[in-house]
Amino acid sequence: MIWILLVAVSMTTSLAEEESIDYYRVFEEIDPDLILDNERILQTYLKCFYGEGPCNTHAQLAKESIPDVLA
Repeated sequence: MIWILLVAVSMTTSLAEEESIDYYRVFEEIDPDLILDNERILQTYLKCFYGEGPCNTHAQLAKESIPDVLA
C-alpha cells in the first residue's frame, strides 16, 4: 500500500509535462518522507484513498489524480 502511494507520487511528477493539469504544482508541497515516516499521517492518507475516512487537502488531490496518472 505504501508502494502505491510512492508510485502515484513518482508518476505524477514524471508525467507533469504531458498532462493538462500541472501535477508538479499540485504536489510540490507534499513531502512523501514526512507522510511515510509518520504512521498517523500515513493512515490518514490510506483511509482517504480507501474511502474509509475524511481527506485532507493534499490527500484529496492525490486521490483524484491517481486515475489520471495511472491511465
